[in-house]
Amino acid sequence: MGERTNKIVTKAVEYDLPDAYLYETNTKGFTANFTYNGPDKIWVFVNNNTKKLFNTVFYTEHDDGDLIPTDPNHTKVCLDAETDALLMSLLVGQDFSLLSTKSESLPDGSVYEIYNPVPPALTYEVNEIEYDIENKVWLTPFPWKKPHMTWEELKIAKNSLLRESDLIIKTNILTQTQLDAIEAYRQVLRDIPTTFNGVDPWKVPFPSLPNEIKEIFNG
Repeated sequence: MGERTNKIVTKAVEYDLPDAYLYETNTKGFTANFTYNGPDKIWVFVNNNTKKLFNTVFYTEHDDGDLIPTDPNHTKVCLDAETDALLMSLLVGQDFSLLSTKSESLPDGSVYEIYNPVPPALTYEVNEIEYDIENKVWLTPFPWKKPHMTWEELKIAKNSLLRESDLIIKTNILTQTQLDAIEAYRQVLRDIPTTFNGVDPWKVPFPSLPNEIKEIFNG
């Protein structure tokens, strides 16, 4: 048998959106459309115990995905773009370069930018999707993408940076210019909870270490 090639297809899908990016609720009933572009079929492995994907590795016809052996702990599942394009768009890399974006001005003057609408890969948590092995169906609705930052985690990171900057002050002989710069930096860090009160934590930017301080480490 000669080398097999993949049939590349495009398939439009409609999918649910959360009330806002990473909100994990759909009380407003938002939906969006996305066009999957990729192989017409891929094969994945599901863990028999967790009923979730063993990993996000997939195999195509070119990879002889249908012929790859399956160990007793896993179930091999074929995804077809005709029925599984939404899930396939989470696994097969998609081109986002032509997607529209929207910007949000933050209280400190910085700008937060996000795709509009958010594509499926940034909407659903692919590693949490479950497969009903007995009935051979993927359970829907798919789990929402979880926030990658909480306010508690943000405050921990802020305090860690404050400790690091405190160590810089204690272990280096700084000029007045450097002292002023690092103190201004530290004040921005301290003010984060107040400055960004009411802002989603994953949108909050951290200040960069001042150039006057970077010079110490760059020689």
